[in-house]
Amino acid sequence: MSIVKCPRCDINFIREEEQFCSICKREMKGEMPKEDGPEMCIECGEHPAVFGEDLCIHCLKERKEADDAIEDDDDDLIADEMSDDDDDVGMDELDIVPLQPEDIPEDEREEIHKELGFDDEPEYEEEEDIEALDEELDLV
Repeated sequence: MSIVKCPRCDINFIREEEQFCSICKREMKGEMPKEDGPEMCIECGEHPAVFGEDLCIHCLKERKEADDAIEDDDDDLIADEMSDDDDDVGMDELDIVPLQPEDIPEDEREEIHKELGFDDEPEYEEEEDIEALDEELDLV
């Protein structure tokens, strides 16, 4: 006597001499209870659950309100923690020293100019640039 899977559902095991498992037999006879009604809320058990959820609308609202209250408390805690830091320095308080060309080694400066394409363009003095712009405006 060996055990095999039920040929109908392929889930339950039966003896070789049986045709179907007990669950399939009940389903074929129509004895299985129908689960057409809505599922009940798992939290309160009084109201039907919202479609696709385990909770009713009332419990969902309560849970959302509780979650919102927790998030607000977390935001307040974060704001309190941030205001307690005395080590924070604002942008206005920073001493920013501009980088001078002489601070950059010559070989790195040349490499930067090549990457930025400054070697390809001729350098003009400011007065020459202004004169060139005046001539262009006169042509227009």
